[in-house]
Amino acid sequence: MGTNLSLVFDLDGVLLDSESDNSWLTRAAEKTLQHFNLDTSQQYIEQMYSKNVFRFKEVSKQIGLDPSVLWPVRNRFYSEEKLKAMKHQIIKPFPDVTQLYKLNGQYELAIISNSPQCVVDFFIEGFGFSDLFSFGIGRGDGLRDIEQMKPHPHLFTRFLEKTSAKTFVYVGDRESDKVFAENTGMKFFRIDRMKKHNTSFYSLADLTEYLVSNKQVFQ
Repeated sequence: MGTNLSLVFDLDGVLLDSESDNSWLTRAAEKTLQHFNLDTSQQYIEQMYSKNVFRFKEVSKQIGLDPSVLWPVRNRFYSEEKLKAMKHQIIKPFPDVTQLYKLNGQYELAIISNSPQCVVDFFIEGFGFSDLFSFGIGRGDGLRDIEQMKPHPHLFTRFLEKTSAKTFVYVGDRESDKVFAENTGMKFFRIDRMKKHNTSFYSLADLTEYLVSNKQVFQ
């Protein structure tokens, strides 16, 4: 089977625990608003959160700034604060990421994430996973890159340029990840750490155990 099959992971919520402590995200939002001398009340701070990126043009209009002016600042502080939080272990990999070493050599392991490319790169290199993941694909820094995030297939198109695999499985935690898999023809496995869905996998340990015990599942 080897590299004929690529096991592709979402980052946030699957590999990286970036939501247990959102202090870094709040700091990024505050710095963005302060840069433009805008209101830093909670209502405005939440407008800068990741959940609102897909409606960024609308958010910009509500704030009274051109998206092309607001986005580079928001993106810069978001990336800086997230990287800083990773470097200081405020946000870090889920402990069960190491379980994936049991799959090393059987599959190509890779990442496709809506997080910036610099964040994906640091996750792999900064946390010492260069021997586990072959590569990672993150979003670009431009305003147009927002429109090409998952579930848009653009990141998968970039992914195909780096792989020789023929079969693909996407491992995510959100409904949008499932849609992304459908849009790109990948099989989908959901990791439901909060146990909100009826799923077979509540952790990467569950997924790894399943794949080790069912080596022929994709043949």
